[in-house]
Amino acid sequence: MCGIAGAFSVAGGPDYVELVEHIVESQRSRGPDCQAVESIRRPTAHVVLGHDRLNILDLSAAANQPFWDCSGRYGVVFNGEIYNFVELKCELTARGHEFSTRSDTEVLVEACKAWGDNAVCRFRGMFAFALFDRQSERLLLARDRFGVKPLFYHAAHDSVVFASTGALIARHFGLPPDEPCLARWIGGNSCDAEDRSLYAGLKSLRPGSLLSIQSRKGGSVEIEERRYYDLRAAASQRAIELAGKSFKALTDELYGVLAEAVDIRFRADVPVAVSLSGGIDSSSIAALSARGGHGQITGYCFGHPDNLCTEGLVVEEFGKLTGAEVRFVHPPIRDIIESFLPALRAQDAPFRTASILAQNLVYRDVASDGVRVLLGGQGGDEALMGYMRYHIVDVLGRIRRGHYMEAMQSAVRCFPFLWSRGEMINMAKRRLGRRTARASHALIRLSEPTNLQSEWTRANSPEDLQLSDVHGDLLTLLRYEDRNSMDHSIESRLPFMDHRLVEFGVALPLAAKLNRGYGKWILREAMEGTVPDAIRLARFKRGFDVQQSDWIAKGLGAEIRRVLKERQHKFRTWTDRAMNIDDAFSDAEFLRRHTAFSDATVLAWLGERA
Repeated sequence: MCGIAGAFSVAGGPDYVELVEHIVESQRSRGPDCQAVESIRRPTAHVVLGHDRLNILDLSAAANQPFWDCSGRYGVVFNGEIYNFVELKCELTARGHEFSTRSDTEVLVEACKAWGDNAVCRFRGMFAFALFDRQSERLLLARDRFGVKPLFYHAAHDSVVFASTGALIARHFGLPPDEPCLARWIGGNSCDAEDRSLYAGLKSLRPGSLLSIQSRKGGSVEIEERRYYDLRAAASQRAIELAGKSFKALTDELYGVLAEAVDIRFRADVPVAVSLSGGIDSSSIAALSARGGHGQITGYCFGHPDNLCTEGLVVEEFGKLTGAEVRFVHPPIRDIIESFLPALRAQDAPFRTASILAQNLVYRDVASDGVRVLLGGQGGDEALMGYMRYHIVDVLGRIRRGHYMEAMQSAVRCFPFLWSRGEMINMAKRRLGRRTARASHALIRLSEPTNLQSEWTRANSPEDLQLSDVHGDLLTLLRYEDRNSMDHSIESRLPFMDHRLVEFGVALPLAAKLNRGYGKWILREAMEGTVPDAIRLARFKRGFDVQQSDWIAKGLGAEIRRVLKERQHKFRTWTDRAMNIDDAFSDAEFLRRHTAFSDATVLAWLGERA
């Protein structure tokens, strides 16, 4: 897990060495162990490769980047992990390839030499990399199947600049905020699934894609993007393979796939721990970690057993049953208040709730304990239909098809789940939120109209929604996770994002995922006897139990107002000059207006970037 940066320009074109050096320095938290920039001049192109290294595998200097193969022809800067590098290395060795390090970076380079661009289809992991071939003078950018790792780039007539982060690229080229993206954000959606970013002109390489860059006659750059991965097609093939299997066989297969996904994510030369939220996803990972022969498991939980408003008590009981050592993150309100601005800067984007502050503080404590890798449960809800909205879309679909009795039965089975989570209240808030989004649009003036309809309300079926979530909302959650973890030099590994598991989950029949009013039913069945029933069969969803209203009242609201007042002169272009921050973002307004927190982070981000 690292930071990458670089540039490709035609011979005689712009010299971006200094810019890449600045980007590498700005990304130091992504890779504090080694920073390096290398300039390569060829007859038709000038390439700059920059890297921030976070030591995880093969801690020796021999694995530093930019990394070149033994011939000196292929050089790479790489962010992420190839978890199946051990198996790939054995296969490549049998083909005659030689290795001088124990790193997955060298395996990546040799795999690309052996199989060309198609090597990415063999990688199980999260990655964004840039591979330069001195001979063909071609630069290849690649991003993993689901976009776990970021990769931004700005293309001009004669050059391309890329990096793991986009702020310095945007500042260098004078790129303004992308108002259509902001409008989508205010409306409850985002552009994370697209090839754009919050900066106009700064592109995001789409998940599962490759970008080929070469010089062209006439002094210009030729760019070609292609997709190498299609989840729908892969899941369709898996569905054919799974057809006719019993539910028991499917359950056993899920257990095996998840257990193996957990095991290979323990491949590291540094300490590995797990995140514990008290929900079935993180608890499954922790329980499988404890059973996998990985020694004493340490889990990190945001909360405390003495605070009954958090998941601390249930996590404490889980720790006793599994033998995991639980470390509780329960920062004082001062730390929470002071985390707002650092978290905003780490994200370089607005965010919707204070859960981002909690997540950032968890990674802070993980780093202070000397842990470098943290396994988390992100992706389980999308891979196996864990959200209540899947049930709602299922019921509405049955009604549209005229299956009224089935719709009623499904709704009745969901009722205890709805009630226990206060979901009815939440749905009412979301409906109100669509109205207050109009107020947000009036408060934040953009040239682009705000789309007030959430993506999931347009889904025709739970299956369509699941695919949309994996390619949409999940990307936003992955972005939060990546930026918060990297802010503290922590590698976040996500077993539920293993592409074999996601394909399996999407391919499963609906009844294996939505059943008896529960989501992720097959996971609950697979974890019987492994995860305590108090967690396995809980009718409420566990994440970070953030007490946002309490934090607002105890000083977070005042801190947000302070930040906004400091920056108001910078974001006035996007607001009504008559807007009074004390009124628009009072503690009472944060409670009343569903989008107030999100609006505040939008304005604070605009003030940071202006």
